[in-house]
Amino acid sequence: MRRLVVALVLLTTGCGSSMTCGLVGCASVAQVRLDGLSPTMRYPLAAHACFDERCADLTIGQEPPAPGASVSVPCPGSGGQSCVDLRSTEGYVGIMFGGPPAGGRVHTAGLQVRDAGDAVVISSSQPLRLVKVAPNGERCGPVCWSGTADFTASG
Repeated sequence: MRRLVVALVLLTTGCGSSMTCGLVGCASVAQVRLDGLSPTMRYPLAAHACFDERCADLTIGQEPPAPGASVSVPCPGSGGQSCVDLRSTEGYVGIMFGGPPAGGRVHTAGLQVRDAGDAVVISSSQPLRLVKVAPNGERCGPVCWSGTADFTASG
């Protein structure tokens, strides 16, 4: 009887094959964020953002999207990227590179922004280490890798 009780306790605490998993999802993404954009800069700004060898180009207008408007910004590039202008709510413009490689190795994030007169507003790069995220635990999945590189404009 004692062995039966121990077996039932193990099964109900997640140590057996009947472990209950949560349903929280996650996404693997490397994000490059730009904040500190001043309304006095010479707009539109031309931004070129890279995560390792993958890059995206976007144009940033003087006015952020109005509340309720789409925050998506077109950003053609070398694949797997999406861009958002969240200055109205979060204070930054973000470039997300989907599907970064798994593992904790150091990557490189870079950003160059030029104003309407072709003057450099920012030109910088920095190391970016992705962090493992497993919201339901690694046994249940999903397991994702994500990280953010923050850049601040001067001007």
